[in-house]
Amino acid sequence: MPPPEPVEFFTRPDHPRHVHFEILRLFFAENLTAEALGRRFGIAPSSVYGLVRDFRRLEDPGTTYFTPPARRGRPPQAVSSALGERILELRDRQLSVPDIKALLDAEGPDAPGERVIQRVLREAGRPRLPRRSRAERAAAAIPTERAADSARLDPRCHETFQGERAAGILCLLPWLRHYGIDTIIEQAGYPGTATLPPLQSVLAVLALKLSHVRRYSTDDLWCMDRSLGLFAGLNVLPKTAWFSSYANRTTRAMNRRLLGGLTRMAAKHELLGDTANLDFTTLPYWGDDATLDKHWSGTRRQALVSISAALAQEPDSGLLLRGDASVRRDSADDWVLEFLDFSKDHGAPLRYLVFDSRFTTYAIWRSWTGTASIS
Repeated sequence: MPPPEPVEFFTRPDHPRHVHFEILRLFFAENLTAEALGRRFGIAPSSVYGLVRDFRRLEDPGTTYFTPPARRGRPPQAVSSALGERILELRDRQLSVPDIKALLDAEGPDAPGERVIQRVLREAGRPRLPRRSRAERAAAAIPTERAADSARLDPRCHETFQGERAAGILCLLPWLRHYGIDTIIEQAGYPGTATLPPLQSVLAVLALKLSHVRRYSTDDLWCMDRSLGLFAGLNVLPKTAWFSSYANRTTRAMNRRLLGGLTRMAAKHELLGDTANLDFTTLPYWGDDATLDKHWSGTRRQALVSISAALAQEPDSGLLLRGDASVRRDSADDWVLEFLDFSKDHGAPLRYLVFDSRFTTYAIWRSWTGTASIS
């Protein structure tokens, strides 16, 4: 479109701010009435009075009304025409912004962030996706590209890629090293393979727990996200089937060694107080396994086939001292004794236990208060 002639630019303003400037100039400088300005510019006289009222309220109209405010921060990332067309093509397949981001990460190292993708869609006039069911999201999110196989990340490689899912959890890596949590994981004896050692395996599970991925099998595009793999020291995270098989290979003894190492670490760094809150929580089970007990669920106010998990928490820091999901109903009263032995063996400086009257029985309480150093 050719630019307007200078005479037409000043005599026939087209931009809204230019029109407002002409109306206010003629109203104040040439004393034209609101009715005359309305007929000249094709607007109602009340609109003219509204412009005049808003203009009078401005303390510095020259910079706050006619001059656009300066943009702060970094300039928006430029998007090539090919990349913009690719983003629109993926949206036509009813993919969400995180799904588009994951596919672009798999296609190359220079994928834009989710905010850039949202800006491209907004500038192209593409509306937000309608609310969809889980089945509809899963059907639309099936990738046509195959994710790479997981492997340890070569520390000598020099790659550039963007990822927003792991932007926050990457900040935890220095703390994992500072408190020696990586060493504790390696000493817990978790299983591993030649391509996925124990540390990388546990960090892969932790990466999904710390991100916003809730159902691993519903949408597995996270296995193409290079940033999530970076947290675990891998090129990408393993596939969904690997997580299921890995969970079956872990044992209770491995988890106890991990919790014991974390307790010793927290006591060494003086992160633990002398008090622990103890309670049971009910995890409902909706399958057909009849071997599970029925436990009372306070939130649903009924007895459900469920797992009763015992939790021990440090009240000040919120640290989870112990978690046990293998508690049977006939042995739930004795769990407090097991927790005391566990705390004593791993150096937790406990003096007080806080629990309700149903957590254990009076007979068990009498059996250990005489010898334990718990008040």
